[in-house]
Formats: sequence, structure tokens, C-alpha cells
Amino acid sequence: MARPLTLMSAAVLTAVASGILPYVLPVNDGRTPPTPLAISGAPLPSSLTPSGGPPPPSNIAPTASPAAGGSTMVLSPSAVTVINQSQSKVVNLDNTPIVFERKDKTYVSNLLLRNSSGWQQQVKIDLAVLRDRNGTPLTAKIENLKSEGLQIEPFAVVNQRLDITVTPASGEPLLLPASGWLRLLATPKNADAITDVVKDSKSKEPADPGYLYLSIVISEPKLEGLSIVKVVFFASLSIAGLIALISAIRLWRKSIRLSRPMGGASWSFEQSWGANVTIGAAILTTFLTTLAFPVHPHVMEKTSYSLLQIMFTALIALAPLVYGLIRKSVPVNANGLVAVDTRGYVVMFLLAGGLVLWGAFGQILTLGVLIEEFILSGNLARSLGRATQGLAIILALLLIVYGLQSLYRTAKDLSKDPDEHQPKPSFRSGTALTEDEQTRLKRPMPEWPLL
Repeated sequence: MARPLTLMSAAVLTAVASGILPYVLPVNDGRTPPTPLAISGAPLPSSLTPSGGPPPPSNIAPTASPAAGGSTMVLSPSAVTVINQSQSKVVNLDNTPIVFERKDKTYVSNLLLRNSSGWQQQVKIDLAVLRDRNGTPLTAKIENLKSEGLQIEPFAVVNQRLDITVTPASGEPLLLPASGWLRLLATPKNADAITDVVKDSKSKEPADPGYLYLSIVISEPKLEGLSIVKVVFFASLSIAGLIALISAIRLWRKSIRLSRPMGGASWSFEQSWGANVTIGAAILTTFLTTLAFPVHPHVMEKTSYSLLQIMFTALIALAPLVYGLIRKSVPVNANGLVAVDTRGYVVMFLLAGGLVLWGAFGQILTLGVLIEEFILSGNLARSLGRATQGLAIILALLLIVYGLQSLYRTAKDLSKDPDEHQPKPSFRSGTALTEDEQTRLKRPMPEWPLL
């Protein structure tokens, strides 16, 4: 059992490393809030400029721009969300950023607006600006909103639902979270009778119409990590179980009973290809998860990848234990000495081999999902990522062929019918045998290589 124990130790150490290293050596992981939205290179509305009107709120801070030698207006969607509502008769009652959540194909949120005037207000809403987390402008549209806007009665409060569709640049992934600003313009229904809304008698310039700017955040969609974990878990289990079942049927057709005994298990780098694939894929996945995991995952969180790595690697350590659950000890002739040969059965061999194949297929599928994570996050070129996934598919196909051949041939060649009249000498293990006892006592059964 020395070699299986060595395999168990290697598998356990790999599983522990897979679960711990991504957190001992953290990278910029997590689903971070959007960075402040910087607006530069274009004139700002009068209600956003730092001069010629009331000072901007505390969440707008000018920062030095090394390239231009001037300042850039940074609009942070935190704290106060109203830029300048001194001229607006419609105010927002919620002083936090308006967060849009994914629902079907749109992003949905609600505005809580109040008409602070005694006039009925006609409110038009549009998107002033929207950018992804890298600052790239996005094409967005407010759906299901009338072109003339909505009407709010005097001193009334309305809860207005907004649906926004967001379109990234052609061929580019949608890098969320995104941030931007909604622009609201409230106009009294009888605006023609209110002269100070249309013009300012003290200035030749038109008066500020009273735009209201509200910061918004397009949040990252919730990851379906648990669903992906289930798919990887059951897909790899199904493939491994099908291979074990096909092998059992082939053995039955050759009149090889599942109760036939087999020798002990061993592990070697030359023959235990399935176990080596599992450990190798686990090490590679751990390395990628630790050093190159994207800041904004699109498929699963880092914890889900670590969970899959630990689980599939641990299956290798369980394989020898499962094989030894049902066994018997038989005295044998070991070079003229009494020895005890621990034997299992073909059915337990198929179960143990299925566990190894389960772990190997699971690690390959996990690696394929991780490569897809890098592609969607923009950390890996799509062509290179698809080529890597193609290699993973080829490896999985080779593993299917290997499993079908190895399970069948190993059980067929290394099992034999039980010795019904095997003599049982009363000597202790290690006792020398007589010539007659050496002739009658069988040799130990050959060990089979763990897949």
C-alpha cells in the first residue's frame, strides 16, 4: 500500500494547495464598485461647471490632469447624487446612486421623484453619459418611456420605473459595472405663462432651464456560479459513470464476473495517466486562479473554482480507499515465506477507476470554464483562448478512450477466479514454507495501476 498512500498524500496536498493558495496569495479579486466617472474633453452643462453658478457638491472634485496640465472634473456616484437642482422643481428623494439590476435583457431601477412646485410638471428623462468600468462610452437607451416624458402633479411623489438597454462596442464584451448620469428636465405645463422659466431679464443668455443630474450605476449581473458548479459536477460524473458502466457490460459479455478478485492498487507516473491529468490540471488551474484571476469574473467566483479543484483532486485520494472497502486477506507464497495478500474485487475496481476518471474529467471541464472566464474578461485573446479550449477537448476525448480501454483490459487481465480450496497455513506472516507448502500455496496477485 506504499504507492497508493503516496498517491493519497500527493492528492491531499494538491487539494489543500488548490483551496488555500488563491487566498494566501490574493490578487485584485472581487466584484468592485465602479470607479468615479471622469468627464473631460467636452464642455459640461452649466449646472456641472465649477464657475458661473452655485458651487458643485462635495462629490465633485477637480483633479490634476498631467496630459493637459489643467483639471478634470471627476463625478463620483457616492454621497450626494444631485448636481444642481436649484432651478429644478422636481427633486430626487433618494440620495444614493441609482443602481440598475439585470432583468432579462434590460437593466431596471426606480426613480422616486417629487414635484416641489404648485404647477403640474412635464419631466423628460434622458441619459447624459454612460461609460463602462474602463471609461469607454456605451450606447444605451431608456425603454418604455414616452417621448414627452412623464407628468407629475403639484407636490406629488411618483415612483417611476426605468428600463435601460446597454450595447457595447461591436465585438467587445460588456465591461460592467458602468456608471453615468441621468438628465431630467422639468417644464411646467403652462410654461408660456411663466416668463422667468424661459428667459432671464438680467442676462442676455438664456436662463438655466433647471436640469437635474442623477448618478446611476449599471451593476454587474449576478453570477450563476452554483449552476455552473452543478453542470461541471454532474457532467464529469455522467461521463465517468458511463465509461465504468460500458466496461462492466464488456466484462459481463466476456463471462468475467464482477465478484472476481484482483490484487492491490499501485500508482506510477508512467501508467496512472488519469490521476496525473487530475493533479496536473489542478496545479495549472490553481496557478491561473492565484496569479491571473480577473477582477470582474463573468462565470463563477474564485471560491467556486477553488471548491471544484479541491473536490475533484480529493477523488483521487478516495479511489484506493473505495477499492479497499470490500476486501479479503489471503495467505500467499512470497519467495518461500508466508505473506498476506489483500485482494479486492472487480466491481470495486470499476468504482475506484470511475472516481479517478470523474476527478480527471472534472478538472478538465473546470480548466475549460476558467479559460472562458479569461476570454470574457478580456485577459486572454479570444483566438488563443479558443485554441486552449480545443486542446482541453482533445485531452478529454483521449481520456475517454483511455478510460474505456484501461478499465476493461485491467479487469480482464489482472483478475482471476477465486481459489476455493486455497490452503491456509497456521504460520505467521514471514514464516518459511516447506517445499510442499510452497508448491500448494499460490503466488501474490499482480498489482493493478491506478488509472
